[in-house]
Amino acid sequence: MLAIPAAEPGLSGGAEEAAFADLRSDPERSAAIAQIVLTALLPALVERDLAEFGAALTALQRLVGDAFAPAQGGTFHPRSAALVEALLRHGAAGAGQSSWGPAVYGIAGGEEQAHDLAWALDGEVGPDGRVEVVRFDNHGARVEVSS
Repeated sequence: MLAIPAAEPGLSGGAEEAAFADLRSDPERSAAIAQIVLTALLPALVERDLAEFGAALTALQRLVGDAFAPAQGGTFHPRSAALVEALLRHGAAGAGQSSWGPAVYGIAGGEEQAHDLAWALDGEVGPDGRVEVVRFDNHGARVEVSS
């Protein structure tokens, strides 16, 4: 499910390019990301273990967010952090921020749980925010050639 609070969007355009230019490599963080992907995320995906997959994905989101924290004012966009925590508190298997935010996503075990999460978060996105139950795009990448 997606939760999109009423807030200024995260970085884009020149500001985003500048933020990427200012990023500094952190070998320890890179190693931690690789370890989570190889020892938790991918095995959980193969085993169809939603709880482990969600936990690994959330851990990855926090590590990546920490890398961008100087540019976005924290691990997540200022309006995203509380929503990520609310999703996890209300039972999402995993949660994170979409790009620079403020949109966040939560992973549910099924449509009923997704609707429960959406209902629980509806009041937290603010009066001009929105919450949507969505499905994964299970079709993968598509390449189109135009003349």
